Amino acid sequence: MVCLKLSKNFKKTLFIGVILCLSKFSFSQQDSIELKLFDHSDLQSGFLKERSMITSANRLAERPDDLSQEIIIVEGSEIRKFGYSTLVDVLKSIPGFRTSQPGNAIEGETFLMRGLVGNDHAKILINGIPIKPEAVKGMPIASQLPVRHAERIEIVLGPASASYGSDAMAGVINIVLPEVDRPVFAWADVNILTPKTSDFNLTLGGKVGKGKNILNYEIFASSFRADDVNLLIPDDSIKLKPGEFTAQQMELFVGEDSIPAINELKRESRLLGAYVKFRWFEFNAMNMFREEHSAFGYHPVSRSYHKTSTTYGENINTFSLKYKDEKKKRFQSRAAISALAYRTITNSSFFSFADILSSGDNFIYAKSIDLHVEYQGDMNINQDMSISIGFSSDFSASHPFTNYLYRPYRKTGYSFELDSSEMILSTAVINNVDSTNILDVETVLEPYYTYNTAVFANYVYRSKSNKFNLNLGARLDYDNKNELIFTPKIGLVYRPFKKIRFRANYGKGHRQGRSYNIFNNYSILKQEFDQGIGLKRSQTDILTEQLHGLEFGLDWKLAGQLKLKLGYYAHYITNKVMHEYYDFDNIEGFELDKRVGYGFFNGLAYSFLQAANIEIHFKQSMGKIGLDILGSYEFAEGTELVFPESLELSEVTQAGYRFVPKHSGLLNLNIDFSGFTLSFRNKIFGSYVADIVRYNEEVYSYTNHGVTYNLDILLHKDLFRQLSVFGGTYNVLGSVQSGIPNINLTDVWKFNPQYGTVYRIGLNFKLN
Repeated sequence: MVCLKLSKNFKKTLFIGVILCLSKFSFSQQDSIELKLFDHSDLQSGFLKERSMITSANRLAERPDDLSQEIIIVEGSEIRKFGYSTLVDVLKSIPGFRTSQPGNAIEGETFLMRGLVGNDHAKILINGIPIKPEAVKGMPIASQLPVRHAERIEIVLGPASASYGSDAMAGVINIVLPEVDRPVFAWADVNILTPKTSDFNLTLGGKVGKGKNILNYEIFASSFRADDVNLLIPDDSIKLKPGEFTAQQMELFVGEDSIPAINELKRESRLLGAYVKFRWFEFNAMNMFREEHSAFGYHPVSRSYHKTSTTYGENINTFSLKYKDEKKKRFQSRAAISALAYRTITNSSFFSFADILSSGDNFIYAKSIDLHVEYQGDMNINQDMSISIGFSSDFSASHPFTNYLYRPYRKTGYSFELDSSEMILSTAVINNVDSTNILDVETVLEPYYTYNTAVFANYVYRSKSNKFNLNLGARLDYDNKNELIFTPKIGLVYRPFKKIRFRANYGKGHRQGRSYNIFNNYSILKQEFDQGIGLKRSQTDILTEQLHGLEFGLDWKLAGQLKLKLGYYAHYITNKVMHEYYDFDNIEGFELDKRVGYGFFNGLAYSFLQAANIEIHFKQSMGKIGLDILGSYEFAEGTELVFPESLELSEVTQAGYRFVPKHSGLLNLNIDFSGFTLSFRNKIFGSYVADIVRYNEEVYSYTNHGVTYNLDILLHKDLFRQLSVFGGTYNVLGSVQSGIPNINLTDVWKFNPQYGTVYRIGLNFKLN
């Protein structure tokens, strides 16, 4: 752990000086160093390397150029070159993505993918195996994912439920681990960030054996720790009015000028994994640990920042065994079985002063066991046609995310049956509670079971002239709600000329009701509430979200190294999950059948989003200098319709599309010279709807106005063949960014705290 307590100007001077000293030392080596251009074609769907073959789109090995959906491939060499530590680090420099760091405590870093929160609506895979636990709202994202150890990351934009089922509404992100083909391989890097942050990564691997009996192995580990996150919060967004709290609360909670105390906030992630391949079998095991300060992403009244001991975290353990028969050329079969065990860390908690449901110390608990089995057979009918047919099955047993507990819940083992002493959490300490809670004191952790079985098929046709490609897919899911869900897909690719490619795609996506939304609903009759009875958990049915998506694209290589990409997509979603609260402010004079409560609903909410985008990519070498420019602009417009409970159409409320700016742009400039790569990453976006909530019979929306601009400056230098140095300054101008707000049960903050200026310097070493 390294602690840097320097003035801002001295940090900048030191950072530049170190880079210049290292570059002076390495100039004598420049004749032996091959010039490496940062190739943004890896980050652009229309111009991918033809040597790359992926299976993430149609479950068939195909060139990305043959696919009708927008595909992005990020090579592992670029991930390590520019010091990306998390998945969101990778995504924030790609056109069309909006990211939020540090995000929120429940999900970690968050991102928008085609207008949807990717943690919730994108299927995240590691080597093709799903890794999102059932017990949580969305996939937790921090440095615990094996991003820096990946061979590449495959990103499929647009609905992919025809191949992957639930949670693939926004698309698929597949982190592909490498298959080591050298006798010995070692790679390590260490990074120091300001303030008080260290990042370490290590990979060891190789192969042993002869002939067909070759064993490939890899062991990898990561450690990220920050003891004082550089959180940037505008004062005017969190100032508290005099008299809002008691004198004691004000003394604990705020510092000067009525600003809430922001103490040394912590983040930590760890990863330990192993990968083994022998002939047709692959085994992978990982432990992923993450811990965040529980206030990240929340209004400081709802989740206080002042108490450093309140954190939220989890352990995810995954195991997978895959079989792939590659002996036959025309027919191949593959199967996989995987297990995932999830649990929040003991004492996950938060502290609130004015949360409408509970004030004081509150604890959080969740755990789940998730099992996944699938089989797929691939057949090459002839040189032009391929087909895949398969089935998958998922089962989950969980205690879903449970909020507002009076005491830590320390149940051991993974049994989901509770005895009587465990079911009632607070009766033993009812006279000495740590929080003022309006929930029922007999709130219990109830087991929740889900299952899903599905069959799927994909068909690909390639014309002999290579001018025309057809992709067809379909999937039928049957779940624990006795629902049959059919999701089709059709895509076309047409190349009238060598340098022009047209593509069109239609797909349907769906997302089954998450236990997080089902269980975090609390309500009671207003009459009982007025008599002092607490809110009870009501397992409100959350219907399956369904999306219809349409996409068109044009990729055109204009001349030389100048490329143009035009795109358009639109989607329509029914049963979109929203949050609501009702009748807290008007307890008097209520009707007997009316209720008081907080939670989530869908079925009466619909949304439509469309966007047009343009990307221009230019690459040119001039002697020893290489120039690489990627620019993009996106215009997006959408609406969300929310019906009141009365279902009178004249009262339908309309608002803009949540979280999606109408205007957004990106400009990445990369300059190569003498073994250096200097990169400027610029991103800008305008106003957006921060949230939409239904309160009683009315719907309210909140808009975050203004323009947000962010600049990152990155520098990479190859010192030797095996050693390189990396540095970066993030959010150079210290702009107050607006992240993706955290949707929770109570206070929704229009401003989501983001990182201030951060400096990074690191060394990367590899041995082959």
